[in-house]
Amino acid sequence: MLLESILIENFLPFKDTQEIKFSTSKEKNVTLIQGDNGAGKTSLAQAFGWCLYGKTSYSDGNVMNAEVNKVIAPGSSRKVSVMIKLEHGGVFYTITRSQKYSRSSSGTMERPAQPEFEIVYREKGEGQSEHVPLNEQPSMIRELLSSELSHYFFFDGEHVKNMRRELERGRSTDFANAVKSLLGLQHIAKAIEHLETGGNKVSVARTFRQRFSSDGDNILVSGTKDIDQLEARIERFENEKEEAEIEEEIARKEKKRYQELLKENKESEDVIKSLEASKRKVETLANTYLTARKDIVSNFKEGQYIFFAQRLLSDALKELTDEKQIDKGVPDVTERTIKFLVDEQRRCICGTDLKHDLNAVNHLKELLKFIPPQSVGTSISNFSKECKTHLMYRTNLPERLAELYKTMRDAENSVEYAMKEKDAFQAQFDSINNIDIANLRKLFNKKQEDENNAIQRKGAIVHNVAQAKKSIEEIKKKIDSVTIQNENNKKVKKYLDYAIYLHEELSSYYEKQEILTRKEFENTVNGIFRQIYEGELWLQIDDNYGVMVHAEGITEESEEWKTSTGQTLAITLAFIAGILKISKKNSECSDCLLTGTTYPLVMDAPLSEFDTKRIEKICEVFPEIAEQMIIITFDKDAQLIESHLGERIGKRYEIVKVSDLESYFEEK
Repeated sequence: MLLESILIENFLPFKDTQEIKFSTSKEKNVTLIQGDNGAGKTSLAQAFGWCLYGKTSYSDGNVMNAEVNKVIAPGSSRKVSVMIKLEHGGVFYTITRSQKYSRSSSGTMERPAQPEFEIVYREKGEGQSEHVPLNEQPSMIRELLSSELSHYFFFDGEHVKNMRRELERGRSTDFANAVKSLLGLQHIAKAIEHLETGGNKVSVARTFRQRFSSDGDNILVSGTKDIDQLEARIERFENEKEEAEIEEEIARKEKKRYQELLKENKESEDVIKSLEASKRKVETLANTYLTARKDIVSNFKEGQYIFFAQRLLSDALKELTDEKQIDKGVPDVTERTIKFLVDEQRRCICGTDLKHDLNAVNHLKELLKFIPPQSVGTSISNFSKECKTHLMYRTNLPERLAELYKTMRDAENSVEYAMKEKDAFQAQFDSINNIDIANLRKLFNKKQEDENNAIQRKGAIVHNVAQAKKSIEEIKKKIDSVTIQNENNKKVKKYLDYAIYLHEELSSYYEKQEILTRKEFENTVNGIFRQIYEGELWLQIDDNYGVMVHAEGITEESEEWKTSTGQTLAITLAFIAGILKISKKNSECSDCLLTGTTYPLVMDAPLSEFDTKRIEKICEVFPEIAEQMIIITFDKDAQLIESHLGERIGKRYEIVKVSDLESYFEEK
């Protein structure tokens, strides 16, 4: 593919109609376009995407030049358009996208009209041009350059920084098919699908199966219907499998990301563990301190009476030892008791008759002298016994209080030390970061669970697909075993067998060729990458054309090297160059089954992130691989690029900035 020209009218800063004609020479295949900051370099790159795909990076979608927009008169309109002329496979295409902006009679800007899109083509050597019907336009654009990979050939310096992540995530069917198409594999894949495909899709084999007549061949017809149903089921399973694979890949990458974050924050995790342990230690020691203090109060409250009374009790007993009356009292005998025995019962508790025994009566009356209130003898006797009882059990309150106080003071000192330790760990953690490690582990475990669930789903689906395919083979064997009665069915069966045979042969060829092409692509990308960026890094291309980076002798095949910004950009450029190189080689082989084509590179400030040595290498490699290069660059980089590409530059333009709202192209 060669870009011949781009014609821009009122698109962003490019007022009125302006045109750039690109160099299409094989020897001088570079067009250099330079401009200062804010001149419109990115707007020019955006013009390609808007024309081909109707997309820009602007959120409001308004692409009308601001100055033109201001002067649209009430009741009138102006047009924005971009026209690209290109040659592809010997056919000349003119692709135009335009959009009308109108102002109402009241002076209010109306909503922009729907863009109009047109593709006109002309065969080489023929003067008549043909319009591509509206319903065929999307497939035509996909054939020229799929939107899935368009930004790899029409890209800007900012976007190229994000391409590495896209290559990592490039595991979807759309991405893989787009790469295969560029490498020449998709044509065979389409032929295989056209011959035989499951589900409700139209294919050669399905068409022939539908032509079977039921006359005399019921088994043939019923078996064919069963095969269609099973193939539809397989198609559903394959879609579910693809979804499960995408979920597995997403979960795997997210799990890896969380794993790396955990690894990076290992110091934080260790500090958090120490911090949590110190908090628990503070809490334990604080509880010990509070318990000891509580025990001191409790023991003092319970033992204070006996402790302070012992000396008084001892002194009281000493004083009471000389009292002669102490032992004359009768314990627990009161004045009322004696009067009851003498005056009322007239009989002693020992049985003596107090009516006639005067001595006994006199003896009891004598006791009244020693019984309160006449005497304190009995009270003294009881008090003395209680004192002796208390003095028998000497209290160890001082020793207990001393021991508890020591425990309390030790705990208090330990709490103070533990608090300082905790504060030190807290300060250390605050100085590292504030990542929630616990939540990070929770997320990691969740992604691990998601990955396992996806793997289990995929395993179940693979089993179901195998069972369905087995059933199809059994039905086919059953059909082959019966004698076909209907002559028309015999003929259709022969055509069907031929289509199936071609399908199997092409499938076998495609499977082998896809592996070889992917390996060749991987080797090519690595060769280009090492030309741009010397070192021990090497790239691995997986089944879905995603890129993994490894370091020689450092990483395992399942581990990926974390790349720098320069390495990331080099990987992206090597990937693009690899596609171009393989595709160009296939396009030059006239008798090869694989087909290929070449593509231009439209690059907006792609080299600003590279050092001088890397720019020199890129300028050596890309013009040899790409059929055409259009480099849009800063003024400051233009001289350096020109010093490396001088003989390759066929055309050169400058974007001249008139104001913030207007720029124009000037050929140099």
